[in-house]
Amino acid sequence: MKNIADRKQTCNTCPNKNCFFQLCDESSREFLLNKKKVESYKKGQTIILENSPVDNLYVILSGKAKVYNSGVFRKKQIIRFVTDGDIIGHRGINQKKWTITASALDDSQICTLSMQDFFCLLDHNLKLTRTLLFFLADELFRAEMEIKKLSTMYIEERVADALLHIKSVFSPEGASLGVKLSRQDIADFAGTTKEQVSKYLSDFKRNSVIDMKGKTISILDLNRLQAIARVQQNKLYNKGLEA
Repeated sequence: MKNIADRKQTCNTCPNKNCFFQLCDESSREFLLNKKKVESYKKGQTIILENSPVDNLYVILSGKAKVYNSGVFRKKQIIRFVTDGDIIGHRGINQKKWTITASALDDSQICTLSMQDFFCLLDHNLKLTRTLLFFLADELFRAEMEIKKLSTMYIEERVADALLHIKSVFSPEGASLGVKLSRQDIADFAGTTKEQVSKYLSDFKRNSVIDMKGKTISILDLNRLQAIARVQQNKLYNKGLEA
């Protein structure tokens, strides 16, 4: 069960300066203080369940989560990884049931706001509305790029690309990925199998591109990994509101 956490954290004192709620004016922040809740989720706990009624918008105060849905033959496809300040639930806007599932990768604290209250914020905050519009456009672009990757990239390239993306979300400045993921999670994001992920991770390690200790993966040669993934320097690997 989720638990209501300490609500003393306000938007004015929140360290997540890339959070959508930071775009609200002062009167709306007072509205948020009275309307939003901070809930605690344990590692592995479900935040959003696919096909359940849409209720809230979620923003991660602290922690990590994965967002995924069921594809062909109920195979899980991870759509996004999210961390401090990131939004979950925008896919539920104008929907009656969730088309995604989200679950915590670590113990997390998450700010929740009802969709109705979020729409009130949009009505009174032009900057928030415009940023949401740009964010949704970026999400559409990202989805189109992911479809292109699945149809044009070899499996080795997709595994390398997945590692780069995960690092960009959780540890943009560090050598490690910043999160401990199972081989299955990496496979579900890369669009391949756990066995293929294990094979190419072993290859990368043998060639000194990465280092592995259990689920902890560090990138030793970023340039070589980018070359394998045929990375283009674009916004897909920029960390910001669209992440």
